[in-house]
Amino acid sequence: MLSCCFLCKQEKSIRIVGKVNVDEYCKVKIEDGLIKIKGNIVMNGYGRDNVESQIDSEGWFNTMDNGYIDDDNNLLLPEEIVI
Repeated sequence: MLSCCFLCKQEKSIRIVGKVNVDEYCKVKIEDGLIKIKGNIVMNGYGRDNVESQIDSEGWFNTMDNGYIDDDNNLLLPEEIVI
């Protein structure tokens, strides 16, 4: 069902999160170097602040994380994320 985020795989200093934009349940885009997501996975309690303050007028949620999508549709994180 949800195909936008899989287990992280570490390669050098870049984390490969997994394939994105493979179904209608989760869309991912990069805007100004930041990861934005749209779909059923956006939920209350996700993010650093109030979720509504991070959703733009088109419904895209700004994760406030840096990333990019490669030619194979993998979401890559160029920095370590502290959980």
